[in-house]
Amino acid sequence: GDLASRLIADPAEGIHLTDEQMLVMISSNFYAASTFTLRLFIGTLAMAMATHQDIYQRVRADRSLIPACVDEVLRWDPPAQANNSAIATADHRYGDVVIPAGAAVTAMVGAANRDPAQFVDPDLLRLDRDPHRNLTFAPGVHQCLGTHQAHLAVGVTLDAMADHLPKFGYDAAASRRFVGDRFRGFDRLVVHRG
Repeated sequence: GDLASRLIADPAEGIHLTDEQMLVMISSNFYAASTFTLRLFIGTLAMAMATHQDIYQRVRADRSLIPACVDEVLRWDPPAQANNSAIATADHRYGDVVIPAGAAVTAMVGAANRDPAQFVDPDLLRLDRDPHRNLTFAPGVHQCLGTHQAHLAVGVTLDAMADHLPKFGYDAAASRRFVGDRFRGFDRLVVHRG
């Protein structure tokens, strides 16, 4: 019933990957999550808490809010702003646009996570979103294999921040944002105790 088992062979979803395909998928996903996107996201989380002290103080007072806070910051500013491209297997119409079979399609996760038709006050951080339907880790067969690892690592980080930083801010001028074609976060985030 786990994702890796479903990727190996799931007749219901028509998935049949070779050992080599599984090895590449799992190793590349865990490598990317542990060395790049996780680092970018922890900086974004710290910036979000520094600039949203009301939310940070609520989380410090009630640590059961940590999972909701992590999910909300992942929605608000995900480290991976776009999913890997896929090839359309048939013509698809979305409104007035036709995506022809064979065309490359990329889901813009950052934009989808701020869709006002799906999220009330999409530009605001809110801890009361339930259910939390962000697309940060992608749905279905394309789901990021590092989902649970990321939630655990970031939750532990936020808990430690709450223990050691009663109040803090960040120096936007001294910090350096990373913005790439698919990823964003911080290469350097300078924080100061408040």
